[in-house]
Amino acid sequence: MNTENLLNLYEEVSDELKFHGISSTRTKIMISLNEEAKKTRDLREELGLTSSTILHGISELERQSLVFRRGDKYLLSQTGQILAPKIIDMINTLGVIKEYEKFWLNHEIRDIPNDLIMQIGNLNNSLLIEAEPTNIVKPLREFIDYLLKSKNIRALSPVCHKDFVESMRIMVDKDVKIELILTERIIDKIIKSNDLSIISIVVKMVKNKNHKLWVLKEDTTISFTAADTFLSLGLFSEKGGFDPTKVLISTDKDAIDWGNTLFEYYVKKAEKFKLKSILKDSIQSKSKI
Repeated sequence: MNTENLLNLYEEVSDELKFHGISSTRTKIMISLNEEAKKTRDLREELGLTSSTILHGISELERQSLVFRRGDKYLLSQTGQILAPKIIDMINTLGVIKEYEKFWLNHEIRDIPNDLIMQIGNLNNSLLIEAEPTNIVKPLREFIDYLLKSKNIRALSPVCHKDFVESMRIMVDKDVKIELILTERIIDKIIKSNDLSIISIVVKMVKNKNHKLWVLKEDTTISFTAADTFLSLGLFSEKGGFDPTKVLISTDKDAIDWGNTLFEYYVKKAEKFKLKSILKDSIQSKSKI
């Protein structure tokens, strides 16, 4: 929808926006009824409001055809069922922005697809782990702790840190399924380094049926891991370069699902990695793995 159409639509629904923006009572009632139909007593106990306050809010919602009564219970109407999840999503989104403001500000988010930006509220139940003056590698260490407890790992990495490489070396030799996307820049760096400790990891991944490796030709400004036990997300700063001082980690199912969707988005843009002759020559010229 273009800006002109969006502004025209705003004029049409501005009264409804004001209606939902003014009353916390009405919002709380709709959130509660989104779960199931409830009696006035149930709403009173859950919301901590008086019966008169609740009934006044319900009366206003009934006039907007968002709530109706059936027997001794109140339910969301069909339009209420459409609107309530949107209100909940907006609350989650605002929560993610407010709680993790330092993570988003001054960092690049352009490589997170719009559909997932719209679902950013799924990251609401996360932890922002930051480096400390006496522990500058805290985010990386905590990420690796989560990684080593996982059985299924899906990750995109535009960076190659020695500790991450070491953890991947351990994981490759364990009974773990790894799906990894590396940028072409990182692959080229690995090949040109002639570092057998890193090259061997790549070769083992290609040869092991439990593992998959893709190459992303374009650079990206996000680094993430969507494992069976957690999601981690790291961003590049606006000034350029990956920011290792902050990482967002969540063990919440919605966040992990969000990360898996992000992985599928990038898999479609990547290509399966194949051992290049330069890689084979580099390995054969030094030693067997």
